[in-house]
Amino acid sequence: MFKTISTLAVIALLSLSSAAFAMGNPASINCLEKGGKLKVIGEVGYCQLPNGARCEEWALFRGECPAKKPPVAPKPPQVGGARDAHGCLSSAGYAWCASTNQCERPWELAKQKNFPNTPAGFQQFCHHSGH
Repeated sequence: MFKTISTLAVIALLSLSSAAFAMGNPASINCLEKGGKLKVIGEVGYCQLPNGARCEEWALFRGECPAKKPPVAPKPPQVGGARDAHGCLSSAGYAWCASTNQCERPWELAKQKNFPNTPAGFQQFCHHSGH
């Protein structure tokens, strides 16, 4: 008799847990209904939505997640990366010199070629002379 009652109790518990399992997690079901994919990280369930947003599944269920993926802030310009039309790295002091057909640092070229170390001197040597 005791064995029969124990067996019936186990069957009842199994059927209850199966029914609870069949009902599913409402937050997970909500995610799937929105077209999302479930991902568990550690012990936390997340919903990866079709628009790219990822929300904790219960926060999504409560309506606390944004409907759209937050905009990505534009990257600031790279410091020191500015180049001119000839590819000269202007932020490092280089400028195009047609006379030498390459990028030059005006003050270094002025010393090498013995012309005034001024913007006008560089302009005269690089763009208006037959050197």
